[in-house]
Amino acid sequence: MKKRIFSLAVFILIVNLSLAQTYISGLIDKDTTWSAAGNPYVVTGNTAVDEGIVLHIEPGVIIRFDSTYCFFIDGTLKAEGNATDSIFFTSNRPDPQAGDWIGIKFRIKSLGNPNTLSYCHLSFAEHAIEVDGSSPDISNCLIENNQSGIYCRWNEGYPVITDCLIRYNSIHGIYLKAYPINVQSLTYNTILNNGENGLYCFNLWADVKQNEISGNGTGIWLDEYSNQDYIEFHYNCIYDNEWNFKLFDVLDKDATFNWWGSTDPVIISGSIYDFYDDFELGKLDFEPFTNVPYSYYSFATGINEPGKTEKVFTVFPNPSQGIIRIKGAKPNSLIIVYNTFGAEAYRLRVSGEGTKEIDLSHLAVGVYLLTIQTARSMHTEKVVLQ
Repeated sequence: MKKRIFSLAVFILIVNLSLAQTYISGLIDKDTTWSAAGNPYVVTGNTAVDEGIVLHIEPGVIIRFDSTYCFFIDGTLKAEGNATDSIFFTSNRPDPQAGDWIGIKFRIKSLGNPNTLSYCHLSFAEHAIEVDGSSPDISNCLIENNQSGIYCRWNEGYPVITDCLIRYNSIHGIYLKAYPINVQSLTYNTILNNGENGLYCFNLWADVKQNEISGNGTGIWLDEYSNQDYIEFHYNCIYDNEWNFKLFDVLDKDATFNWWGSTDPVIISGSIYDFYDDFELGKLDFEPFTNVPYSYYSFATGINEPGKTEKVFTVFPNPSQGIIRIKGAKPNSLIIVYNTFGAEAYRLRVSGEGTKEIDLSHLAVGVYLLTIQTARSMHTEKVVLQ
């Protein structure tokens, strides 16, 4: 006979001190709602949502994990924050570290259920979200300071990952490895400053579009068995990674219409590892590419996070009558100004240190994109001429 924890197989204790705490451990075997009134929810053991059961988590709820415990989902999890009030999954330790808790694990028993994580903040886990044969909808989440952000190792479902900010994870931002992994949509995410890979793919069938992938060890690592007929890498901003793209499949792959942090094909090629680095690999086709970075940074996480990288240079005055000063441009970097049609309107090679002054008074009144390009990166600022 299976052991059960009390009659409901869930251990919930509310302590009314200066602040209520709700302790969670065991099997949740009836439909349940967690509200902010019970904050914080402290997980003191492995916890599971049983098959056929729905757990609703309301905006503002804080869930803290005492140790290396896992939150298994065999039923349905509906963790739905909003743009002004997130749901937090994090460590309960005073000095939290990546790996303090295991993560949320969607198992194959939950396949077909409307599992949802929206406007959630997940931190200090081993794998913040693990998908093992399920189809969760993950949107508008901030996933940071874990070992891996989203980890899919086997799947029969079609998870959706969109409008998330995934950053500062020590190994992977998103790890997709399965036979095959069927990611229905991976769009409008910002994947920044993850230790090994922003996005690791093995046997991937997916649309990877309209993402910003920057500051990672490798931006996209595409391993073998990813079928060209079922995978697309288009309209992304992939730049300023140690390697923007590593292709470890023997087949050629299409990665056209992306922004690579440069308009120089030689520079772009130098940030890609493929056939030209190892003749046993396929070629990554990156041309044609876009000359101007896409703007995909308008999502909200509900945690007052703008989802943008730190500004590395300052443009002033802005708006301007035509004379613009630029502080922070490095020597030998290239300043290029584009109009709203993507046509180059001005170009200057920076020499020496200090604030640079450029004269755009000959240009028509309107909005322009000012870019500063180095050998490894591109940074952009919108400027307005009056």
